[in-house]
Amino acid sequence: MSKTIYTFSFFLIFITLSICCKDNKTYIREKNIDFFLGDKKISEKKYFELLTSSKGYSILKNQNSIYEKNYSNIHNTEVSKEESLSIILNKSISNEKNYKLVLYTLRNTKKIDSIQFYRKVNDVRYKSDRYTCLSYLDLKNKKIWQVSYFSSPNQSLDIISYSTSKINQDGTITKFDSITYLDESLETELSNNKVYY
Repeated sequence: MSKTIYTFSFFLIFITLSICCKDNKTYIREKNIDFFLGDKKISEKKYFELLTSSKGYSILKNQNSIYEKNYSNIHNTEVSKEESLSIILNKSISNEKNYKLVLYTLRNTKKIDSIQFYRKVNDVRYKSDRYTCLSYLDLKNKKIWQVSYFSSPNQSLDIISYSTSKINQDGTITKFDSITYLDESLETELSNNKVYY
């Protein structure tokens, strides 16, 4: 009888530990995926309004610091895989001051489309200016919000664009017709300064 109780207790402890470990792995995986999605605040309705207020520079500076910290050690990371569609982030570095993360969509390992997800380029336009692109990926709805801008240490801020894109079921990425904001003259400056996607 006592042997049966010990055996039952052993199996109960084993099952409990197995479930706890499994849940812990799931949590870590979910936490790591959330880590790569960007700052959800970019998708909030009043976000652009905040950027155009006197707080805009400090909001973007703080967000960029978070992105730099979180993305500094990433190279290639699979963010999502559903059926035959995968979403990956790929980092390319031209030097310590300039690097970017590109979001790729793949269908059965074939690249379908891509979009710049995070970008940091120093010394653009003027010696102290920086170009930055920040994005947020809503995996559930397959939407990407982006803000791109020029900034400088004297707290000047020129927003280039604020837009939303959608990852379609076939893996293509399309921008919505209603771009919230676009300054075409600043977009031209990107080309003039050879900051290409």
